[in-house]
Amino acid sequence: MSRTFTENATLLTKLGVEFRRAYEYRGEVGAGRKSCDLDLFTSVRLPLTPEEWMSLCMRDGNNYIGGCCGSTSAIQDIIDHLFRFESGWASAENLAEISERMLQHNPEDASFLKPEQWFERLSKAPKTLKKLSPWDKIAAMWALVEKHYTPDVPLATGKHVSKLEDAVATLGSGMYRISLDRIFTKKPTSQDKANRAITLAKLLPALREVHANVRKLNLGFVEGYALIDKEKGPKAIASNGLGLCIFATLKEVENLLKLWRQSDAQFKERDLPPIDKRIGIRKVKVSLEKGVQLLEVVKVP
Repeated sequence: MSRTFTENATLLTKLGVEFRRAYEYRGEVGAGRKSCDLDLFTSVRLPLTPEEWMSLCMRDGNNYIGGCCGSTSAIQDIIDHLFRFESGWASAENLAEISERMLQHNPEDASFLKPEQWFERLSKAPKTLKKLSPWDKIAAMWALVEKHYTPDVPLATGKHVSKLEDAVATLGSGMYRISLDRIFTKKPTSQDKANRAITLAKLLPALREVHANVRKLNLGFVEGYALIDKEKGPKAIASNGLGLCIFATLKEVENLLKLWRQSDAQFKERDLPPIDKRIGIRKVKVSLEKGVQLLEVVKVP
């Protein structure tokens, strides 16, 4: 019997298992717009002790499975990644792949073959969770999220979402799908061509909607200063974690250059030339109509 999201979330809370859920913003932009939780799981923190993590990740651990076959090797990679980089948080997609590969490895694996058993078992005896093996704990977590997650698709759909938001979500998912299709399909079959045509048919109305709304925007233009990455060329604007290095004032440019010069001073043995030899400055104008327009060169302060 399929349980509701609320029932599964309540049981996870009772078991002391942390979880995260999906959300989306609804309402008009401004004071009326707010974040709304969705009845979908995005990830759970696997309820494993430090000793259990060691038994899973160490080559001589009791629960290490990485050396058996291709499927278990892939599972081991996921487990190692969750331990090292995610602090034990497993996405629903991680759990789905673990389950699928476990059944490829052993189609008779009862822990992953019949996930519905875990709800009943843990509901009746929550303390049982601590006594389970690490792999049974992972199977139990998958059982509680499997019916309530959405793998990598746009959530911004429905009557509460504007036509523009819906169109942007459609464009994002459709273009991503086409890019993957082109990576893995060298000679498309008739089935490939049909599916691509269907995707494009959905994209056309979305493109019209986005184009119509973009034309209504009155963004004006931005004038300022762009940092030029000389190593890439006289027109290559440098970038950092926030995007292209375009600033309204020379003071902002000076502040960033000051930080980069301090970095140069700390790492004198680097092969890179000093920042003042790698960076130039040009006046710039950015507009919706013409994009980036590089203007005259400015002396580096």
